[in-house]
Amino acid sequence: MNEKEEEREVWAAAPGVILCSPQIEQYKHLLAFIFAVDEINKNPDLLPNTTIGYHIFDTCGSPKKSIKSAIRMLSGKDTEVPNYSCTKGGEVAAFVASSGIQPNSALIQFLSLYRFTQINYGPADPLLSDRVSYPTLYQIASDDRVRHTAIVKCLLYFGWNWVVIIAPDYGTGEVESVVLTKLMTQHGICIDFIIKLQNSDYYGNKMRLAKVAKSRAELSRYIENVAYIDHIGDIIVFNKRGEVRSKWNLINWVFLENQKYGLSMYTIDLATFYDAPREENVLNIDLQKILWKNDRRVPIDFSLRSSLVNLYEFLFNHFNRKSQSANEGLRPQSRCNEPCSPGYRKAFNGGNPICCYNCVPCSEGEVSNITDSEICHRCPQVEWPDEKKVKCIPKTYEFLCYEKDIISSIFLGIVVFLSIITLFILITFIYNWDTPIVKANNQTVSFILLVSILLSFLCVFFFLGRPVAITCLLRQTSFGIFFSIGVSSLLSKTITVCIAFKASKPGNIWVKWTSINMSYSVILVCSSVQVLICVIWLSVSPPYVEFDHHSYPGKIIIQCNEGSDLWFYSMLGYMGLLAAVSFLLAFMVRTLPDSFNEAKYITFSMLLFCSFWMAMIPAYLSTRGKYMVAVEIFAILTSCSGILGCIFLPKIYVLFLKSNLNSKKNILQRNKI
Repeated sequence: MNEKEEEREVWAAAPGVILCSPQIEQYKHLLAFIFAVDEINKNPDLLPNTTIGYHIFDTCGSPKKSIKSAIRMLSGKDTEVPNYSCTKGGEVAAFVASSGIQPNSALIQFLSLYRFTQINYGPADPLLSDRVSYPTLYQIASDDRVRHTAIVKCLLYFGWNWVVIIAPDYGTGEVESVVLTKLMTQHGICIDFIIKLQNSDYYGNKMRLAKVAKSRAELSRYIENVAYIDHIGDIIVFNKRGEVRSKWNLINWVFLENQKYGLSMYTIDLATFYDAPREENVLNIDLQKILWKNDRRVPIDFSLRSSLVNLYEFLFNHFNRKSQSANEGLRPQSRCNEPCSPGYRKAFNGGNPICCYNCVPCSEGEVSNITDSEICHRCPQVEWPDEKKVKCIPKTYEFLCYEKDIISSIFLGIVVFLSIITLFILITFIYNWDTPIVKANNQTVSFILLVSILLSFLCVFFFLGRPVAITCLLRQTSFGIFFSIGVSSLLSKTITVCIAFKASKPGNIWVKWTSINMSYSVILVCSSVQVLICVIWLSVSPPYVEFDHHSYPGKIIIQCNEGSDLWFYSMLGYMGLLAAVSFLLAFMVRTLPDSFNEAKYITFSMLLFCSFWMAMIPAYLSTRGKYMVAVEIFAILTSCSGILGCIFLPKIYVLFLKSNLNSKKNILQRNKI
């Protein structure tokens, strides 16, 4: 095929430019093509014994002229003659065109019918990748799906989900918009609106682009396809869809507006990558080069690109490179709403796009440690969210601790104080063992009562501190047994007074019950019943240590589970039964003529006991954790203190302050009265 060169000025249509205005980029492509043909013909090693030539036709934006020029090339005549060839010197080897504009799309459809080889250097059209419909078509540009993936990765890198798509209203613009919108939606990115630039409508396109500056989408991005010839001579390999690997540029579009020119645009190259958009290539962006909306660093007019590049580079290099943090502060949040901070989750509203949502705090016991989390994660059972609900922290253990809890310190002081008083009274009674006032109230029973009260006070130590297995087994059972011994002692005192009054009459059958063994028998029998209840309780369902994770948020309550509620309340019920019987008998004999009749004191002490425990039960059942234990300790201390004060303080008063009354003569004289 002989070389034939036709030199002419190339005019074409492009987005945002008046029809048939000169296109520098298209002219550069033409010169590169002519230069490549000349170089191939000069090198005998590339195509031996073969010379290639070319015909150049201008479509001028017309599908009709495009097809007319192709027929002229095939027929070899100035007049178009379909299906006729008058060419000399060789045949047409291939047609080179760009598929990115409508006239060439019509040409591709026409040439496919004749099975002519076609090479398209413009943006790849996914509709033309069908090898069955277009078996002779080869697209040098890369598949646009790679470009779409790169766009999505860039948006995800900056954390944007509210964007604007700018696409041509001709060629593959509509298809690309649909495909890109679908891909963005799959990644949670929403489209504010789509701007379609129309061919040969300069001012209309300018008005459409002005809409971008007013959108909530802060920045528009575009990936430009750049066709290239490998400068080191590598062989370009087409894939199965007739496409080659290519180079991509990530471009920053800058929109400026001034009084003289109105809206103007400028582009800044940010990154370049090849083949598929690998993560390290897409995200390797020089953030200092980006000009965000409302960036004041370059207050000049960008309407004339030819005079721009050097000036921009000068201004950019003039700025301190260390101002990256300031530039970062200008980075917009191209989102429908503010992102949800850690500790919150997205709450979608069915009437809004998926990118528009509310932020609600994580529920109790849940955290989220990332921005824009869709769900909150529940903390493990032994952990709890911190104040910001960002991370899980260990729960605090709650019990009546000796070191940290003021309640434990108070109870500890009270127990020690009451134990010392009880021990003092016990020693005093032992010291005055043979005095009339001590003998008149049965020394041994009084001794047993004082010891049981002292042991009841000391049982409080089982309730303080961290519960363990042994303390859980002993705290309720030990108090139940010791206190039952004390109440049994009071009951024996009351029965003794009652029997003594009955036996004072001659010939009464109660005389034989007046022996001292009667008191011991009452104490032994009544206490044995409580011991039996506790033994069965420990055998059937003993108390154990329990970790309560649910009663209080953020706390693990270490407590003693009583095991069987039946036996626990049986123990308390029997103790209450003894107190009730003692109260009734003491109330009946409170007026008997006896100088040291303890019935009225027993009546009052049992009244206090019943009052305290009746008030304690509702409070005990309505509290949890250490406060439940504190209620029971309070009931133990008050009831034991009531018995100690009512029964023994009057005797201590006589022994120390009214010692003259502690004589047999005064006792007999008071009995006569």
